[in-house]
Amino acid sequence: MAPYSVATGSAFEVQLVADVASNLGGVQFALRYDPAIVSILSSEQALRIQKDCLGFEHDDGEGKINIALACSSGHSESPLELVSVTSKTDKNAKVDSFFLKIEDVLLGSGDAPPMRQDNRSL
Repeated sequence: MAPYSVATGSAFEVQLVADVASNLGGVQFALRYDPAIVSILSSEQALRIQKDCLGFEHDDGEGKINIALACSSGHSESPLELVSVTSKTDKNAKVDSFFLKIEDVLLGSGDAPPMRQDNRSL
């Protein structure tokens, strides 16, 4: 993902997408952030998967939000939007840059056992 600018004190949205999905039946991952700079306002499942996927999120308030989706049917779409996370930068933050990091990714399908992916930074 290419860097982009976010004004101090403003909200921004990050869409989490599976680049290639073949019979994707579930996904679990963690999104890390610096709570001194960013706060999580909300997360929402993508419209395409809302009808048959059950979602769960837990923000520990210390810089890690865990997100899990379990679907009743497999999704085969490329790319496949999974979740949108809306965040906000602190209006008093005095930084030039910050990172969001996706880690502990687990993908599952009806065709294969769960597969772990490498950690990625946004």
